[in-house]
Amino acid sequence: MPTTEERLATMEHNFERFKAETTTYYQEMALHVTMTKGLSEDAVKRLMQLRAQVDKRFDHTDLQLADVKQEISEVKQDLSGVKQEISEVKQDLHGVKQDLSGVKQEINNHTVRLDRLETKMDAVQTNIATMQTNIATMQTNMATMQATLAQILTRLPEKP
Repeated sequence: MPTTEERLATMEHNFERFKAETTTYYQEMALHVTMTKGLSEDAVKRLMQLRAQVDKRFDHTDLQLADVKQEISEVKQDLSGVKQEISEVKQDLHGVKQDLSGVKQEINNHTVRLDRLETKMDAVQTNIATMQTNIATMQTNMATMQATLAQILTRLPEKP
C-alpha cells in the first residue's frame, strides 16, 4: 500500500501532466481560432472586392443604357438617316444584351462562390462549437481534479 507521500507525489505528477495537456490543447485551439479569423477576414475582403466589381459593371451598364437612349432620341430627330441610325441602335442594343448576359453570368458565379463560402463558414462554426465543448469538458475536469486535491490535502496530517 503506497504511503501518503507517494500518493501525494502521484497526484501532483498527474496534476502537472494534466496542466501540460491543458496548455497544449489551449494553444492548439488558439491557433485554430487565429487561422479561422484570418480566413474569415480574407473572405470578407474578397467579398468586398467582388461587390465593387459588380457595382462597376452595373455603372458601366447604366452608362451604356444612357448612350442607347440618346441614340434613340437622335434617330427620332434625324428623319433622313432613319434606316442607318436604327441599324446602329440595334448593334448597340446587341452589345448591351451581351454585357447584361455577362453580368448575369458573373452574378451566378458569385452566388455559387458565396454558397461555398457559407458552407465553409458553417463548418467553421461547427469547429468552434466543438472547441467550446472541449473547453467546458477541460474546465469540468480541472474542477474535479482541484476538488480531489483539496480532499487529499484535508486528509493529510499536518506536519509540525
